[in-house]
Amino acid sequence: MTTTPDEVMLPADLLAKLRAKVDGERFKSEADVIHESLIALEQREESFESWLQEVVYPAQDDIKAHPEKARSGEQVRARIAEELQILRSRP
Repeated sequence: MTTTPDEVMLPADLLAKLRAKVDGERFKSEADVIHESLIALEQREESFESWLQEVVYPAQDDIKAHPEKARSGEQVRARIAEELQILRSRP
C-alpha cells in the first residue's frame, strides 16, 4: 500500500482513542486503525443499504399499494406491548 503524508485534525478524545488502539498492540500504526475503521464503516453502510433495499422499500411499496395494511404508531406500540407481555409470561 502506498501512503501519502497528510495531516488530519482530530478532537482530543478521538486522538486518544486512536492512540490507545495502537498502544493496545492490535494495530501497528494509526493508519492501520483508520484503514480498518473505514472498512468497517463501508461494510455498515452496505449493510444499511441492503436493509433499505430488501426490507424497507418493499414494505413502503406494499403500504402504498395496500394502505389498509398500515398501522398507526399507537397500534404498533400496543402490539409490541402485547408481544412483550406474552414473552415475559413464559417460564
